[in-house]
Amino acid sequence: MDLKNSNLNLFITKGHGSLFDLKYTAGFKLNQLELLDIPYRINRQLKGYHIPLCFPSVHSLIDGVGKRNILSFCTFTALAIIVSVDVLLYKILRKALFISEYLDQLRKIDVVHYVGGGYFADWLRKMLVYEFLVVLLLKVLNPDIRIVGTGLGIGPLQNKFNRFVFKLFAKNFNYLSVRENDSLKLLKDLGISSEAKVLGDDVILLTPYIQELKATQKKTAKNHVAFNLKNFPDMDYAKIEKNIKSNVLFLKSRGFDIGYYCFGKKPGPDDRELLDLFDREFIKNLRIHDPYEEGWSKFLQNLTQSRCGFGFGFHFSLILALTGVPSVIGYGGGYYRQKIQEGLSFYKNNLSVFNMEELSSSNLSDAINKSNLKKESADLSSMYEVMKSEYITLYENLVETHRK
Repeated sequence: MDLKNSNLNLFITKGHGSLFDLKYTAGFKLNQLELLDIPYRINRQLKGYHIPLCFPSVHSLIDGVGKRNILSFCTFTALAIIVSVDVLLYKILRKALFISEYLDQLRKIDVVHYVGGGYFADWLRKMLVYEFLVVLLLKVLNPDIRIVGTGLGIGPLQNKFNRFVFKLFAKNFNYLSVRENDSLKLLKDLGISSEAKVLGDDVILLTPYIQELKATQKKTAKNHVAFNLKNFPDMDYAKIEKNIKSNVLFLKSRGFDIGYYCFGKKPGPDDRELLDLFDREFIKNLRIHDPYEEGWSKFLQNLTQSRCGFGFGFHFSLILALTGVPSVIGYGGGYYRQKIQEGLSFYKNNLSVFNMEELSSSNLSDAINKSNLKKESADLSSMYEVMKSEYITLYENLVETHRK
């Protein structure tokens, strides 16, 4: 497709600070753009006009409206009126009172790509409403914009309002692929995108990169166990604290070095915070691995050297599956049941999945025994090739559409 920095502008919503910490080194330059950074820009203009008003962030306003806070509702309504007037002026005159430059920027976007993740679920109503507003604004500014989503986890969506908003939102997509069958079933139940496909999670695209890391890594003693706790409300670790401790002590008694792998970081769910549940003596048994300290490549390299894994995070589990590392994975609650039990069903050659209260040392013994026989999954290699081919075709079509 001959895409390079000279003819492609990439924008992400992740901050440059995070990219710096993760030691991002890919060839494409990534620019930062918060799609609904409107209150900040309006506040800056109001300050210039010496008007003593200040709007909070869109996320906090949505949160307040969801809690039926009258002040938040009035503030959100006032912000919506200002933005609507500005967009109307911009559509007619190509000039606006507050956010003209920002609308110029948004109007030039040709494609919005939602890459992986489980943003669209009942527990994330704020994110669902936020993304709906993003797409609504982009469609008003540029009716020809293409919206695509790949490797998405959708649901559970049982709340009627959430299902209604998601249906309005998802009908704007020009292409959709999901990571498991429950998500596809929900799309069909809502009458959305009859052409949606189950291709798996986008992390599968890391397959060649992980294979390259494994090929270049030094031979190490095969006594490293990867351990992870996922910071999520439904994961009630207090109920199984003794079980987790006994599993870790069991591994230590077998002579294993245990690495604790953090995936989340503030302002999102912070996996490292979960160590506060345990005493200092327990934490001493763990070697902490954090991609925001080590960098993403070093973090992955350490993870791929594991003999087996024990944890609760979805992408932690999937990356271990890509390396052929046998793992024992636990989940709690409906959201993670779908995410773990269904989302990992394609990769179960080397994974054993349990409700978190069923985990035991015998499960870990089985995983350790399997580690002597660990092998790459032919199914995963096949899924990578299918996904790669599908996405290349997708972007070839997007580029061709843009050129027309």
